[in-house]
Amino acid sequence: MPNIDEFTYAATRIQVLRNQLLNETDLERMLGAKDAKEAYRILNETDYSTHIGEIEKVEDFQEVIDAGLSDTRDLLCNITPERWILNMAWYEYDAHNCKTYLKAKLTGKTREDVEHLIIPWGKIKPSVLAEYIFDNEIIQLRMKDDEKPRLERAVRRAKELYEETGELMLVDLHIDRAFLKIRQKISIEIKSEFLINFFEAKTDLFNLSAFFRIKALGLGDDILKRTLTVGGSIRNDKYQDNFKEDFDALVEIFRFTPYDKAVEKGIEEYKKSKSWKALDLELTNHLIGLIQDSRFLPYGIEPILMYWWQKELNAKIIRMIMIGKLNGMDQDEIRGNLPKFYNP
Repeated sequence: MPNIDEFTYAATRIQVLRNQLLNETDLERMLGAKDAKEAYRILNETDYSTHIGEIEKVEDFQEVIDAGLSDTRDLLCNITPERWILNMAWYEYDAHNCKTYLKAKLTGKTREDVEHLIIPWGKIKPSVLAEYIFDNEIIQLRMKDDEKPRLERAVRRAKELYEETGELMLVDLHIDRAFLKIRQKISIEIKSEFLINFFEAKTDLFNLSAFFRIKALGLGDDILKRTLTVGGSIRNDKYQDNFKEDFDALVEIFRFTPYDKAVEKGIEEYKKSKSWKALDLELTNHLIGLIQDSRFLPYGIEPILMYWWQKELNAKIIRMIMIGKLNGMDQDEIRGNLPKFYNP
């Protein structure tokens, strides 16, 4: 377990940076802007102004967001002792890149077709990952212990399930599953009770999302069994035993779990629109609530990781507001799609 004193400087620096995150007033002003140009002007009055001067077109707002996140990533790498612990954040981008490349290959696309979707903030160099996926190169991924074999198994399993079912969603689920287990393992290695609980919740969210999507697609319970992962607060047999129940019954089955409202709202919306958007939003809000609890942990690795996830949340909300404004949506419609805002 890392010595908490090692992180004193980094955690103190983070406390200052957290005060510079966009606050609710900033975002409400952006929501109330008459158009995208005015929302962009308001963004220019915030901490993102460092990068806005380099961008002329409002439509290029994503470059501003990416520049801000990139600078934050570099800063965290520079001030954090034992930087390998930050892989709990960076592996999420490796998962994204792996899914993007693998789905491209499986559907007959080239690496170049999806290169614009790749995010260069993971632990694994995208070029290395692309060679592994597209060219079947036997290479040494810079991963610890059983991390590389776990990823290799996930890629093989994802290919097999796609060939068996034709469902690309299963590619997403199995790559996400592998990187979730790797990150969960790191949280256990460093003996952080908060992060162990955080990734336990992420495991629950993964299993719930997989359960409802596999059920809605009409896939068999064998696919569910091969997709679920352990380590959540809800036992896997609860999903397996109730897989064939109708949606109304499932509302009651998950009633006394931490996710009862998410399940109820998700099923209600799915019945209307055949979309799991409401479920995803409510599950995201559950995680944001856990991030909010991190304010009681002023020192150690936890506030550093939580700051990154808060920065990502800021970026996600800004992106949703700007896209909404560019598409002429009114502020109430945009607000209804936003995850719960949190800023300490």
